[in-house]
Amino acid sequence: MSCENIKRENAYLNDQLADIREREERRLEDERRASKERRRQQQRDYRESLCHASDWPEAFSKGLMRIEAEASTENPVDDPDMWFTRWRDEVKYAQAIYTELMAAAQAEIDAIHQRVLSQTADKVEARFGLIDGTAQALRNNDPEFLTNW
Repeated sequence: MSCENIKRENAYLNDQLADIREREERRLEDERRASKERRRQQQRDYRESLCHASDWPEAFSKGLMRIEAEASTENPVDDPDMWFTRWRDEVKYAQAIYTELMAAAQAEIDAIHQRVLSQTADKVEARFGLIDGTAQALRNNDPEFLTNW
């Protein structure tokens, strides 16, 4: 192989290597951009999820996060009413009362549930007897009896 051919081949290989490097740099940059966009989308989704609640415990939790963020920036000089601070205190109080009342109501709910199970078991037993254990599973509040056999 002549020196001229070696120079041409060397130049060709250098060009190929430069192309490979350039493609790799573009690929890495595309990956970085895509990763950054995924993070931004996750942040948008998270912020959006804070604006919706399906029940009161979730609403208290999410609402307090948002209200607290606003209250933390209030300044009595700029905002003597401290609206977000007062709202935060109001929501915290409501959350505490709700939690207390729901805990008290849960005992009643549990008693009603057990009474419904017992009455259902009585009716099943009256119609079918104690053949397959469904009535006893109802009395024992054992729903897996029907699924884990």
